[in-house]
Amino acid sequence: MRKPDMTALEKLLGRRSKADLTALLLDLAAEDPVLGIHLQRRLQREARASLRRQQLEKAQGQLLRITTPDFASIQRGFSALLECGAHDRLLDLAPQLLSLGADQIARQPDTSAVVPEITACAQLVFVALERIDWRLVDKLIWYWECLLQDHYSLLESLPAPVNESFLPPRDWREAAEYFQIRLGELLQSADEPAYRGPECQRGELVEQITDALMAMGEVDAVTEVLISELPHTQCYLELIDHLADHGHEREAETWARQGFGMMIESEPDVAWALERYLVSLARRSMDARLVAAFRVQEFLADPSLQSYRVVRAATRVTGCWEVVQACLLNWLEFAESPYQATDWPLPATGLYLGLDHHPIMERERNLQLLVEITLEEGEIDYAVLCFERMHWQRNLALRIAQEAVETQPEVSREFLERIIESLINEVRVKSYLLAQDYLRRLQALCFRHHWQAKFADFVNHLRQAHGAKQRLMKILDEVETSPQELKLVGGRDTG
Repeated sequence: MRKPDMTALEKLLGRRSKADLTALLLDLAAEDPVLGIHLQRRLQREARASLRRQQLEKAQGQLLRITTPDFASIQRGFSALLECGAHDRLLDLAPQLLSLGADQIARQPDTSAVVPEITACAQLVFVALERIDWRLVDKLIWYWECLLQDHYSLLESLPAPVNESFLPPRDWREAAEYFQIRLGELLQSADEPAYRGPECQRGELVEQITDALMAMGEVDAVTEVLISELPHTQCYLELIDHLADHGHEREAETWARQGFGMMIESEPDVAWALERYLVSLARRSMDARLVAAFRVQEFLADPSLQSYRVVRAATRVTGCWEVVQACLLNWLEFAESPYQATDWPLPATGLYLGLDHHPIMERERNLQLLVEITLEEGEIDYAVLCFERMHWQRNLALRIAQEAVETQPEVSREFLERIIESLINEVRVKSYLLAQDYLRRLQALCFRHHWQAKFADFVNHLRQAHGAKQRLMKILDEVETSPQELKLVGGRDTG
């Protein structure tokens, strides 16, 4: 049968009205049932496609019109895309969702309302990922790419949409190769790619590569990747954990020592985490002297009463506490490194920690710590000497008075008098009331040791020095006329 001239037919049909064309199609369908069924199916298919286009345009229009994100509207748009089966479109919108969420979090400190809305939208995206007809490895790669862009960990609260346990080794190899290529692209994108901050993905890429290699059981390959990345991502902790988990403790120890030296200035928290690993090795090997040496180094890096106690406990086991204590107190008082002492008894840790310009080498703080340490050790005279060399601190003076009350009551009396005068000199009613409390304590101490005359002399001194302060005079009258037995503990002083 000869084919019709389509150009001539188009001209003829173009002259007919819509009603004429409808009647013509109905006549043809009635004469040829096969043609009728074909036309019916064709028109139904086109109607469904038209409806789907309208739904997509409506859903995308809702998303594109939002300048200040209304995540409830975005969620409705995502639901519409999911219902009409536009899974690929929904996956394409995931980066935009993460970007909008990150922008909102950066702009407002309270994220408690924003984060649940973002994760609700992301949940719909994950459903689309589960439904889309992709290979499992492609879904895994897409999911990991989303994690790379998730700088605020918005997706961590959601269950992973991909079951990684179903991936065969060949797919893990494909994932590893993909992210190795991504790492190469990142290296080419900048001369010196940074590894800190949310804008950089290098550390996350390395983690994904090593996860994929571990899933294949390629332990040595993971070690090579981590070592090669040390100059860029400083992944010493990951390397140490990996080596230790697979029985390579000596290698882990070597890298831990190197990492401490590399990180102590830039990332001290990481450096001290590496040091803790070395301490655990020394403990397991029952090397008490090396453990004590590490504890000393911790004290030198951050002197405190607590770290002093830790050193004391560790070195008493080794029998060299007295020597170590003398060297540490000498360092606090005169800034002389204990390692330069001729009788230093502990081994070297192998970790370099410069002390000459360490920020803790501050005279005032060191003297305060010396007072706290010597009071703990019951060396009242030494504590007083250190206290006299620093600026007045009422709370520290009260501690000396309390610690000395039983063994050196004269020192306790002297410091109580100084505390009372310091309060009176503030010329405040609140301070006078505090002074009254300490006057009662001083009175009880003096009566206990039969120093009534000394107490009377001190009160007379206050009357002569501060006679114009009528409120204080009333307090002194009350204390003298109604003595009470009070203990030298507690108090309301917060000065």
